[in-house]
Amino acid sequence: MKAVILYLSKHFGNQHYQRIVHWTNLQYARIGNVSGQAISLNDVNEFMVVDILKTHLETLSLPLNTFLDGVHVLPRINSTGSDFEAVLKLNHKAFMYHYERAGLSVDDIVFAHKGDKVAYTGTDAHTGYKLNPLNKTQPIMCGFINFTAGRNKGSILISQEEIEGEKSVGITNLFNGVDCLTYEEWLSSACALMFKRLLSDTSSTALLKHLKSEEVSYIREMISMSESFYGTTDSSANNRPNKYISDYGRVIGHCFQRFSAMDKKLHSQAERRDNVVPISLSKTAKQAQSNDDGKTMPLTYAERSGVTGFGNF
Repeated sequence: MKAVILYLSKHFGNQHYQRIVHWTNLQYARIGNVSGQAISLNDVNEFMVVDILKTHLETLSLPLNTFLDGVHVLPRINSTGSDFEAVLKLNHKAFMYHYERAGLSVDDIVFAHKGDKVAYTGTDAHTGYKLNPLNKTQPIMCGFINFTAGRNKGSILISQEEIEGEKSVGITNLFNGVDCLTYEEWLSSACALMFKRLLSDTSSTALLKHLKSEEVSYIREMISMSESFYGTTDSSANNRPNKYISDYGRVIGHCFQRFSAMDKKLHSQAERRDNVVPISLSKTAKQAQSNDDGKTMPLTYAERSGVTGFGNF
């Protein structure tokens, strides 16, 4: 964690130290789950976390507010299943900030539940809605964004299946089985999906005429970066041994994966059953024993450095 804070403070400036510490604590406090086993960013080598931050922060030159409010650093199992690694995930705020800088006005971000009234008339008009607070416990029916670009109004909508798919695909292809996000954070991820889709939707041609081209190009780079972490995982391939093939095409050896990332974590958390006593505990036990015998253990530097002090050891 310290290496992450030091790098970000150097990159953004020490005047933002408190905000950086708060953001870093949030990332490391997030707990995921794999088969009932708790997973967090603490399971990832912190220098790997620094490396991935450095690569993408310096490539995109992400502004401080975009980074602190719109980027999560999350743990996942790597493609071979042998260890944990870090990935970056952008939530909807990262995209919304830059759409607004490009000239887009975001009027509504709504997730309607079963029982709410929604009137969708197309991408070139606002989606009408009437929400009932009592329906918040019901399943989500759809999500949509109403926006204004210049004098033109528009909206983009995704269905319940797409919202659920954003989570299931994320867990499978982005995190390789790790679920690290809360319910609200997955909704933010679904909202980010709508912002990404704005530039690929059929109505985007008219929309782009009213937005600053340099900001639109930057948003496209953000989308490309966020999608680069997704990948398909072939579980059957992971279970097959890696083959070493000679220059003549013959298989001359196999490489087997002895331990998975979860095996390593479970092993590190297993109870110790040996008779090894940590140094700090052995000292404490020795001190207690000496005190019970009526002797006085020298504790201060002056006591330890004096003749009497040395005599008691």
